[in-house]
Amino acid sequence: MGMVGFRCAKTTKGIGFGGMPGGQPTDVTALLPDGKRACGLYDGYARLLGARYFDANGNSIDLSSAEDSDGRVDIFALYGDALGIPVFNDNGDRSIASLEKVYDLVTLVRDDQLEPGDNFDNTPPSLPCPNQGSFLRDSDVNLTLDEQEAVNKVRNESCGFFLEDDEDEGLAPR
Repeated sequence: MGMVGFRCAKTTKGIGFGGMPGGQPTDVTALLPDGKRACGLYDGYARLLGARYFDANGNSIDLSSAEDSDGRVDIFALYGDALGIPVFNDNGDRSIASLEKVYDLVTLVRDDQLEPGDNFDNTPPSLPCPNQGSFLRDSDVNLTLDEQEAVNKVRNESCGFFLEDDEDEGLAPR
């Protein structure tokens, strides 16, 4: 699976992952359906780096078994584990059927927006980033979803592209 971009569940601001030169990854907290939290740096591939784990009461817990050999934890696997849905198939690949069950539940909050009472039940799920599959520019990280879509439209138009109303035409040069 390639890059997977999400927006902050509380603000719809971007979640940067340091893909651009000099870029900085964003500290986020995954709010899980079982009340647990996983905090770490988002890497742009649906994984947390240097994750720390907490139970519903805020006590530190060990979930290092969820990490790969490089110390990264798969966000989709965290949601799957919380719901009893195995995300990886026997070959070690993510199962499409399982991803479809957990994708819309992902609730990532930028740590600069996180409040003590935030949890999975009182926070909306994260929206997908419209820049999914490409690096999010550092200048875009603090844009809300609406602002990002407006910037993307201007960028597309300035590159000589526009969206046609006719679905058969698709993306066409001017």
